[in-house]
Amino acid sequence: MQEVFEQTHTNMKQIILVTFFLLISLLSHAQISSVKFNKDAFQRNLIGQHGITLQWISWEYRGSVVIKEENKQLQIKGLQKSKENKTDSVSIDGVLEIISDKEMQFTGKIITTISYNNNGKPCEREGTFTFKKTGNRRYWRLQEMKNCDGVVVDYIDLYF
Repeated sequence: MQEVFEQTHTNMKQIILVTFFLLISLLSHAQISSVKFNKDAFQRNLIGQHGITLQWISWEYRGSVVIKEENKQLQIKGLQKSKENKTDSVSIDGVLEIISDKEMQFTGKIITTISYNNNGKPCEREGTFTFKKTGNRRYWRLQEMKNCDGVVVDYIDLYF
């Protein structure tokens, strides 16, 4: 009789522990899924003026991009120019598509001109590109970083 009681007691402990962990798991999942990404609200918050930088020019002072909604699309256009060398610049002109709160697709043209990169010639990139935000950064970085020469890496960042 004692053995039956001990076995039942052990089984009850296991059932209680499993139930406890299942409950914790469900509550945790419920909290995570209740914080859903609201794409429309995120998009509305992007409309306005924001910063842009290219590391060759400066991270201390930013250029400016303007995002506005036209025909249900987010249009982005902007420029950062060097204070030291007036020919050095980065410009962006195109359309943004929000993928998530950490990723955006840009379709359009990006032009970087740095006197000591790409033989001083403008590097024009046209097409669809990805900007991603990682960790707690307050900017989204262009993921296709290689300059036209295929060697130099451009860190083009959009600040929101």
